[in-house]
Amino acid sequence: MNFIDAHMIWHDFVDCLANQRETRYWRESLLPDSPAHIVDAFKLCIAHMVLLQHVSNDEFQQAQICSHSISLFVPDRLIDDYEKSVLSGNNTLRTKAFNNIYQYTLTHSRNSEIDAYIEDLLILLEQFKTELRKYIYDKKVFDREYPAVYADTAIKVYKIANIPMKRDDIEYFWTIDQLKNFSKNPRLYDLFPKKYTDYLFSDKALR
Repeated sequence: MNFIDAHMIWHDFVDCLANQRETRYWRESLLPDSPAHIVDAFKLCIAHMVLLQHVSNDEFQQAQICSHSISLFVPDRLIDDYEKSVLSGNNTLRTKAFNNIYQYTLTHSRNSEIDAYIEDLLILLEQFKTELRKYIYDKKVFDREYPAVYADTAIKVYKIANIPMKRDDIEYFWTIDQLKNFSKNPRLYDLFPKKYTDYLFSDKALR
């Protein structure tokens, strides 16, 4: 998963979340991807946003709140059992079914993992800004041969996120505007298949 993949998965999840009814829990089958992939996508997406896109505090907090909503999607069978218990009129069965859902969210929640990752990410942000200031102070040229600080930071993001990193993943650690420009370069077409360019030039990529 690279940074563009992460943005696409995360925004699909946010759209999914916005379309849910006002209930306490939702069916896992409604998710655009697996909960594990969505958590990984959030980690990379929020890192990309924080380190390169200069998000506001409100946008950052809203993204973190949305990430906690992942644990509210539970297996369909648990929702089915609860709905059947409601129709049965049996309060004992209803309470048991609800407790099963609640216990599932407790045992499968990754909120603590997400919050710990956020703390590590904010530390990395300060390190990144310090290294970048040194780079600018040295008056080195910023071009396609990205400075070592960008490459090193991208590697650190994958490490603290505990996500395997492929060789080409580092090529996407740029701002959205820079990625748009790179996608127009014929020499880089292999890095930007149509699904990436469609996303980069869509309204979603600006969110």
